[in-house]
Amino acid sequence: MYIKVDGHTHTEFCPHGNGDYAEEMIIRAIEYGYDSYSITEHAPLPKNLLNSSDISKVYDLDEFNMKSSDLPYYFKEMNRLKVKYKDRIKINVGFEFDYFEDYEIELRDFLEEYHSLIDDALISIHFMPGNGGLRAVDYSAEDFGDGLLDYYGSFKELEKAYLNLISKLIYADLGRYKPNRIGHISLYKKFILYDYKRDFGSIKDSKLPDDLIRQILHSDMVLDFNQSGFRKKYLQDSYPPRNEMPDLLRKGVKFYLGSDAHGVEDLVK
Repeated sequence: MYIKVDGHTHTEFCPHGNGDYAEEMIIRAIEYGYDSYSITEHAPLPKNLLNSSDISKVYDLDEFNMKSSDLPYYFKEMNRLKVKYKDRIKINVGFEFDYFEDYEIELRDFLEEYHSLIDDALISIHFMPGNGGLRAVDYSAEDFGDGLLDYYGSFKELEKAYLNLISKLIYADLGRYKPNRIGHISLYKKFILYDYKRDFGSIKDSKLPDDLIRQILHSDMVLDFNQSGFRKKYLQDSYPPRNEMPDLLRKGVKFYLGSDAHGVEDLVK
């Protein structure tokens, strides 16, 4: 039996979304024939991280994730929608979490505290060490170049560092409620079509290394097959790339479909 699902979407609680309300997106998902729809808002960043100097000061951090103070209303509103549309679509409420190697305890505590309210979740890497501290992987092409590409010196070294963080995420001790799905595992390729005046060929067609695939399989993790890259000007491909999917599937990697929608028009028909 074919089930149409979307396991990765955002709402009006996302500061960098386009402001569309979750209810509008649910109505569109029903129109498109979805059976299951997961609302996975960007969870609040760790408080200790916000109070530290670890993240580069080039950002306004209010642009990235929802605030802790929004949590009560977020759960109230999303659960209202679950009840209202329960006879038309299955709605799962949860989060997309950010993984930070030095802030695992805070994430584990959050999961322990809120697990009973979370139906679905995934965990992603949006930040990695760069110039001036942690830098965003997907903020802008210019920021990627200045903050990360210049820091690592080459695309290949940047790729190695990002995938090393994925490996640490896989084995991170985040407790019994750790999400088992990894978001957009090739996010570092988001700007491969941007002209950095450097050779991007070294990672443009690169694939996930076999040892990382073995780690994914051994830990029974699932990958987000993220369609948002098709909407990105400097990528125009999925995460992971389409040409890599057949080999990953043959090796036994499991996937869950996600639009990573930040507005109604991002939903996939």
